[in-house]
Amino acid sequence: MSLARELVEATDEQLREKLAGAQPTSAMWFGVTAEIQRRQLITVHSVLERAEKQTGRLEQQVDKLLTIAEAQRLLAVRLEGQTNTLIWFTRALCGFTVVLVILTAGLLIKERLQFLESRRTSVGQPQNPPSALPSVRTNQGH
Repeated sequence: MSLARELVEATDEQLREKLAGAQPTSAMWFGVTAEIQRRQLITVHSVLERAEKQTGRLEQQVDKLLTIAEAQRLLAVRLEGQTNTLIWFTRALCGFTVVLVILTAGLLIKERLQFLESRRTSVGQPQNPPSALPSVRTNQGH
């Protein structure tokens, strides 16, 4: 078996053992370090691919969030307008209530004054006895 094939098929633990026993200037040492670097490069490449996929998903999610944020902004503007309208209607209703209370108080005062006026005029005039009411015959015999 060739050295390159042996290094490719070796586990990480076996590579570390070979590296520990090899001379820094030997072919074994260069072969082991090259294999370790190749594996690290594969790992880095895999990590970069996953990061690229995650970045794409993140961009999609950010776009969705921006769309949602814009919709929320528009809804907030509508809500503010509706709230202002509701405040205006509440103030108008309070104003109408005050007007109704004033009108009711005025009508109550007017009714009391008329009542007192009618009592005063009735006390000053002699009272006429009620006239006899005509009797009504009923036909109970039929």
